[in-house]
Amino acid sequence: PENSQQSLPKLGPDQVGQIEAFVRLSRKNRQRIYQDLAFKFVHWGAGKCAIQIALESRGYSRLLSHAKPPLSEAYIKICYEWDAHYINLGYEDWNNVLWSDETWVTDGRHRDVYVTRRPGDELEQTCIMDKMLKKTAWMFWGELLWRSNGDFICSGRKIGVQSLPQRTASM
Repeated sequence: PENSQQSLPKLGPDQVGQIEAFVRLSRKNRQRIYQDLAFKFVHWGAGKCAIQIALESRGYSRLLSHAKPPLSEAYIKICYEWDAHYINLGYEDWNNVLWSDETWVTDGRHRDVYVTRRPGDELEQTCIMDKMLKKTAWMFWGELLWRSNGDFICSGRKIGVQSLPQRTASM
């Protein structure tokens, strides 16, 4: 029996370069599965396996997209200023800091988004999916404080999206 990979039409370097450029062009193209790429480049007679092998030969694979908001220059500047201000705090100073964190729980469908990318491309804008604000969500947050005398203080709260406007208006 013939090896199915040997019977696939081979893509030339120029064709693989065109596919690579197309994939890197936009977020939508990064999300396309190999079958969609085969339909897009059907005039070359290459199937999804040929396109997959060609892209993998250049280091591409289907990996999970990172979902985080892009960092603005203003936010990066604020982070550097904070770091410069607090870099010399001692151990006792950090023990008196009230540490807090929050997390959001959203309803609806949760789906992983895969993109075609190489290692190292994960922070390119075409590989990052913007977080979408959901209609229904709940925020949980808590605070931790460790005192040098051994006291440990922990608290937690929960707020629904519907109650946020009333709470911020009353503050």
